[in-house]
Amino acid sequence: MKRQVPIILTTVTAVIVFFSIILFKPDAAGWPGKFDRMRQFMAAVMMFMGMANMTRVHGSVIRKKDRNWMFSVWLLVIMYVYAIFGLIVGNTNTTYRWFYNAFIPPINATMYAMVAFYLTSASFKAFRARTVDAALMMACAVWVMISNVPVGDMLWSSESWLGGMAGVRDWIVSVPNSAVSRGIAVGSFLGGFATQLRIFLGLERRHLGQG
Repeated sequence: MKRQVPIILTTVTAVIVFFSIILFKPDAAGWPGKFDRMRQFMAAVMMFMGMANMTRVHGSVIRKKDRNWMFSVWLLVIMYVYAIFGLIVGNTNTTYRWFYNAFIPPINATMYAMVAFYLTSASFKAFRARTVDAALMMACAVWVMISNVPVGDMLWSSESWLGGMAGVRDWIVSVPNSAVSRGIAVGSFLGGFATQLRIFLGLERRHLGQG
């Protein structure tokens, strides 16, 4: 029973969610709407479980005073203060949204900017033109990077033949890159569908701590 009951609950819930999303609108009346609201409630519960897990992990770091433990203190303080403030005033409050817009987007932009330097250095090491494929990849990467800065327009103006460096960049992004991205998306969908099918059939049990 320890194996059968979790598998049955997982399969039945997954089937109900799957068909409720396909056959009914989110604001549908009757049991589809109630089930959708129940699903939203379960998602909120999982968020609180995530907060509890982060508290447990970072609380252990603080107690042991591991390396950079003060960052764990900041994380827990900010997480709980912001969560409690949001529960009190609601997510439509002007001050609540100001805190998000004033901190999260700049931090994200800073992180992406830092990652860009690491990616550039990693690309320089990885894109060694030892093969034709590597040479093409390196040429496209260099072209896209240069065309996104003002010096690219100075070298080849966007008002000239083929739209300049920016025009060629847009073609690279919209045609070859888009084709590859769609191929990856199709492959990811097939992989996800296969995983979900294994869960439906009870063949995938690792999410239950089994197998």
